[in-house]
Amino acid sequence: MAAPSIFRSSDTGAPTLNGVAGSLISVLDACLVDGYGSTFATGSFIGDGVIVNDGDTVTIGSTVYTYRTTISGQPPYTVAIAAAVTALDNLVAAINGTGTVGTSYTAGTDPHPSVWALPRTGTTVPLSARTGGTSGNSIALSESSAHLTSSGSTLSGGGGSNSKTALGWSKDFTATNRATYRAPAGVRHYLDVDDSASNATALGRSAVIRGFETMTAVGTGSGQFPNTSLAAAGVGPIPKSDTLSGAGRTWLLIGDERGFYFFNSTTVANPPVLSTHTWPTNWAFGEIESFLVGDNYRTMIAMTTLTPTSFVDNIGLNGPTLNNTSSDATRTFLARTYTGFGGSVWAAYVFNVFYPCPPSGGSQLYPNPVDGGVYLFPVLVQERGTNPISPGVGPSAYGIRGRARGLFQFGHTSSTLADQDTFSGRGDYSGRTFMIIKTSTAGNAYALETTAWPVSS
Repeated sequence: MAAPSIFRSSDTGAPTLNGVAGSLISVLDACLVDGYGSTFATGSFIGDGVIVNDGDTVTIGSTVYTYRTTISGQPPYTVAIAAAVTALDNLVAAINGTGTVGTSYTAGTDPHPSVWALPRTGTTVPLSARTGGTSGNSIALSESSAHLTSSGSTLSGGGGSNSKTALGWSKDFTATNRATYRAPAGVRHYLDVDDSASNATALGRSAVIRGFETMTAVGTGSGQFPNTSLAAAGVGPIPKSDTLSGAGRTWLLIGDERGFYFFNSTTVANPPVLSTHTWPTNWAFGEIESFLVGDNYRTMIAMTTLTPTSFVDNIGLNGPTLNNTSSDATRTFLARTYTGFGGSVWAAYVFNVFYPCPPSGGSQLYPNPVDGGVYLFPVLVQERGTNPISPGVGPSAYGIRGRARGLFQFGHTSSTLADQDTFSGRGDYSGRTFMIIKTSTAGNAYALETTAWPVSS
């Protein structure tokens, strides 16, 4: 087995995660399927400080945005004028699919498929291709306004090759800001990602994920986990950013040909200051190391979080963390119970009871003063039943199904460590290497193995 690969938003040519529909798809495409490392083509539209005229247009690629004084009753891709600067902000909103539909732009305006608009700077609207490489240099720019100027006839500056190799997953089905991914090895269940701003409150700030045993199209298949009786809308919202804008956010993905963990900070710009950085948001998809030989339903999907009453709560001060309370179990699922019968079941991570769980913070000194050692505990995966009202009720309740691949409880306070510090194992872990992932300023942390993860029998 090969060691897991680590992808970071601070890597050269890494894609941007932001509060715009489709940005999570761009990140997953790059990490799972395509790779990255090339530079992104860029451009801009610059205003002169004077209000644009009714009927002026802006064209990006084949998409034409038309300014109107009144947008009521107008077709899609109509942008409201208002004041001079507001007209530029409304253009940013229309390109990204943010802002207020019916106020900034008309209904039916989809986010641009090839370009992000970054937050306005003065009277300039910066643009960036969604994917790196020379292909972005062919995206045309033009305008028909006397009060707007494009940086050139096309975006420019894109180039290079994808030096960061992807995990080798396939992208089997697509729709606008939606995609389905499949691992190249193992049981190969499907990950279905909806990043089309389906949450009416969060819009592009969040996404929704689901697992399927088989699929025929985006959002369509059999063996959905969680099934609709457990979570009708799927797992989420997956927080991406605290703002509806193209401002980038920090993220990290670590995984292999069978599964991955995804961490991001919804409020932290890229790159982070590692000495103080923590990851309030995390989710995972892929196989566990099952204790059942021949377990064909060992895929887990997890976004364990404090129970939210709104999207804002879901990206609050502590944010989502991996833990094992009953409220968190409602966002962690296995494809089926160990028997192989029925639909999906609730699941949870289980930690060593002699140490506080990561959400509560480690209390032991680092390193251990007795022997200078670092103590790690494999994170177990527990089935929690099928009752749609109360986790822990129903068939297979509280059965230990296996271990989370590559994920360990860090048995110490991490307050003296920096995020992503690495160390080598000894004793039972001799020859293995690990990376610290800090989840809060209180000293909470995980250790992720950076040598090969185990697989099921």
